This record gives sequence, structure tokens and C-alpha cells, in this order.
Amino acid sequence: MNMDTQTGAVLDGEIHVSKDNTYLRSEKIEKTGENKYRLKEGTMTTCKCPSGKPSWELGSKYVKATIGEYAVARDFVFYVKGVPVFYLPYMVFPVKTEQESGLLRPRYIYSTRDGSEFFLPYYQAFAPWMDATITPEYFTRRGAGGSVEYRYRLTPEREGKAYYRYFNDFIRGTARDRAEGSLHHEDRWGKNSWGKIDIHLLSDPKYPSDFGEVIEISSQQYTESRASIGTYRWPVNTIAEALYYQDISSSAGMNSFTDTTYQRLPRLSLTSLQWKIPLTPLYFNADGTFDNFTSVKERSVQRIYLAPFLSMPKNLDDVIQVVPQAGMIVRGYVTDTTIWPRAIPKASILVSSKMFRNFGSLTHVIEPELGYLFIDAAPDDSIPHIDEKDCIIKTREASASLNNFFVHR
Repeated sequence: MNMDTQTGAVLDGEIHVSKDNTYLRSEKIEKTGENKYRLKEGTMTTCKCPSGKPSWELGSKYVKATIGEYAVARDFVFYVKGVPVFYLPYMVFPVKTEQESGLLRPRYIYSTRDGSEFFLPYYQAFAPWMDATITPEYFTRRGAGGSVEYRYRLTPEREGKAYYRYFNDFIRGTARDRAEGSLHHEDRWGKNSWGKIDIHLLSDPKYPSDFGEVIEISSQQYTESRASIGTYRWPVNTIAEALYYQDISSSAGMNSFTDTTYQRLPRLSLTSLQWKIPLTPLYFNADGTFDNFTSVKERSVQRIYLAPFLSMPKNLDDVIQVVPQAGMIVRGYVTDTTIWPRAIPKASILVSSKMFRNFGSLTHVIEPELGYLFIDAAPDDSIPHIDEKDCIIKTREASASLNNFFVHR
């Protein structure tokens, strides 16, 4: 290693890039200048296999790279489990340190159902505040398609992204169009007001199980699209929104979504944060919503929901905290016939404490807690049952818990 000329060499070297879990190996890694490198018999993979060949690997007999510009690879080979499946005698790819358009690292996945899956993403930089990624896809047992993701940040208060994926699927014998689209946009007006659009739509109910790469996506029960505006003026948070659902669970085994799903068009909600009533030991908080439920095949329903509560926290000798709370849940409906508001009493009490002991920089904390919940609800088959606010049941529930943990400072 020559520190004056910034040159040197490493034999049988390995470099691990922790940011994206990439492993680079080479018989010889040479630094020929400030930002210039040469690799002989080099490989790259994200699969660290203690024994046996990695699931996939990129290899080249000779690579010459200039950081911030491009790398040139000769005899470029793509391996799957040590078996060469793709060869190029010559390949050029970017090794940029700044935002610039060009091909990104290809991705390979193998599954017994879809076979080999190839992804070749291309990054397009339109401006410092706007870019996109275009990714052609090919599944050997399923077909071909691709995706486009567009991102922008107009100002620190206004940003968003759009995504669309299309696939021509022939796994069941006949070609079929499959697609997914999403849009996210957020605006913030000052410190207390905002607007959001979050749209997520699928072509059919089977799309998540066929194309979801992680369990959270492949097992999701519904999609939710939401457009909302909100503002906060102490102590009330106000939100107006429209919500649209695609019910994947109820549409299982079908090629299209069911027409019985209720949509909230619109929904208005007001939430009052807890605040102290002047000249009293009491605190007040409340939740309120108005929902207009619409469906293609089901009857329309309007619902008003109010839940005001009073509480009186008490601290006993700075050792025991007691929080009794009492209030009611009021629901009213308009369907074919008006169902007048009905009140359901609800009360609770929570008793807790906190004990701790210091051991130098380590603190041992124990938090015991006892609670009781009372809801005086009766079965009511005259009201619609759409979500959890319609399914409140009679409750007499006692609870106990003990939190035991250590804090290091």
C-alpha cells in the first residue's frame, strides 16, 4: 500500500457493504488511483452461505471501475447455485455516488410455483426533486410484465409517489391481465393542517397471494384507499375523509371483488384530547364520528357515534395512581327507518404503581397494574352490523398485569 500515490493491492480479499448486505470477493483487488479500482476473478452476491454455493452470484474475470463514473466488466456471468445461466462477454454499469440515470443491480428470485424470476431495474433522474424506477420483469413459468415507480418532492411540505405494476399472466393456461396501482400524496399547510391521498387498488382478489413477496402482503384481507384533510385546534382534532375498500377475504376464490362491501363516503371525525375542566378535579375527552356507508348491493346507512368521558386521576402519596373514568357510548342510525340514538353506559378504573431500584447505570423497573371495565350493553338486532362500533357487547372484565424491565443510562 502506497499512501503517497493512494495505490495498493489486496489478495483474496472480501468486502461487505452492510447498507445493502452485499459481499464482494476477488482474487486480487487493486487500487490504481484516487477513485480507480481493478478486480481480478471477482464475484458479488447478497447471499452469505456458510456452506455450499450462494443462491445467486454475479461473476467476472476482470472489472475496471472508476467510482463516480462507470465500471467495465469482461466475461460477465450470472450464477444460480453455482451454475452459470447467463453470459455477456462485455458489460458496462454505473458506479455513481451522485444521483444519475442508469441501470440498477438486477434481482433474481426462484420459487417452485413461478420458476426463475428476473428483475432488471432502470433508474431515471429527472431532477433533484423528481425521479422514477422502471423495472421489466420475467417469470419463466408465469409470464412477463413490469412496474413503474415515480417519486417527487416539490417542497418539504408537499411530496408523494405513484406506483403501477402490470403482468401478463399465463400460469393457468390462458393469458390474463393482472395489475396493481397505488398513489400517495401529502400536503402540509402550516403546523396544524394537512391533506393526504393514499390509493391502493388491485385488478383481482387473487393478486396478493400470487404476487406478494412478503407474508404481510400475500395474506392481507383488504385494500384501503383514503383521501383526507385534517386540522388541529386545541383540544380538537378534526378529519374529513373518504374511504374505499376492496374486500379480498370475502372475495376469496373469485375473479372479481364482491359488490357487498361498504364504503365510507364520506366520514367526519372529531377527537377531543383530554383537558381539565376549570375549577374541578375532572378531565374531559370525547370521540365522535359520522359515517355514510354506501354499497352497490346493500342498503345505505348513516351512523352517528359519540363517546364522551369524564375522568378524575388521583395520585396517592406519589406511589399509587388511580384513574376512574365514566361516560357513555351513543349511537344513532338512519337506514330505511330512523333508529334514534341509544346510550350505552361505560366505566373503568385503573390502579397502577411504579417501583424501581438503581444499580449504577442500570435501573430495574417494576410496574404492577390492576383494572376493571364495565359496559352495560344489550344485544340489539335492530341496528346494522358493519364494523366494531356496531358490535359492542356486555362486559364485566377484570385485568392484572406486571411490567418488569431494565433501563440502561
